[in-house]
Amino acid sequence: MHLASRRIKVAGTLGQLSGTFGAELRQVSSPAPKGHGTVTHRYREGPLFVPAALDGVVLAVLGLDTRPQARPHFRARDAAAAPADTYPPNQVADIYSSRPGPPARARPSR
Repeated sequence: MHLASRRIKVAGTLGQLSGTFGAELRQVSSPAPKGHGTVTHRYREGPLFVPAALDGVVLAVLGLDTRPQARPHFRARDAAAAPADTYPPNQVADIYSSRPGPPARARPSR
């Protein structure tokens, strides 16, 4: 139990969790996300139900499905490889604030 975040962690067999929440749970193996071997995980089918005694108390049931999820595909750039014509935000602000005329947000678009 984690009082600060108002969470309760429950554990049990697939049969116990399936019976408690009314969902069909299966444990399967599928190709690993990075393509090396397999990964074993749970997935569920069907809607979830909360026991009547907890109706209105439980807001979400999370973690029954442990399938691999999406992962970020970005790569960090080496700072030395950055183009020479990039500007940090404070330098861009200085460029715009030093121009004569009304503030940039009040200028008419061309």
